[in-house]
Amino acid sequence: MAVGITGASGAAYATRTLASLLSRGYHVELVITEFGRRLILDELGEQTNPDQFMSFLTERYGSEVSRGELTVWSNKDLGAGIASGSHRCDGMVIVPCSMKTLAGVAHGLSRGAGRGCHAQGKATARDRAKRDANEFTPT
Repeated sequence: MAVGITGASGAAYATRTLASLLSRGYHVELVITEFGRRLILDELGEQTNPDQFMSFLTERYGSEVSRGELTVWSNKDLGAGIASGSHRCDGMVIVPCSMKTLAGVAHGLSRGAGRGCHAQGKATARDRAKRDANEFTPT
């Protein structure tokens, strides 16, 4: 499962989403925009360094989060596995999601500060459309 964090207000929603997925045993691949990193620090404090999220999540939500696995990707690394169109992913949530990022994913754009979120969102939407087309049975 991929999770993107942008600079829209709502860092608490992002951390709760991560904790919920991890406590259910998901392998979560996390992409955080530059403004998302700033948001996390501004809204939740210095102890929420995104590079050490697991210790923060464990302290805040309990040891259940260790049931899952967390991989943090740079949103600037377009060569990262998560940015590839061939990367397999069960789904993606962008939380909080700025309107700019939402528009970028909806229109297939992969540029600007949220390009890692855009690229994975675009790939996830495309894969979902393929699955839906394969499952469609005319009546």
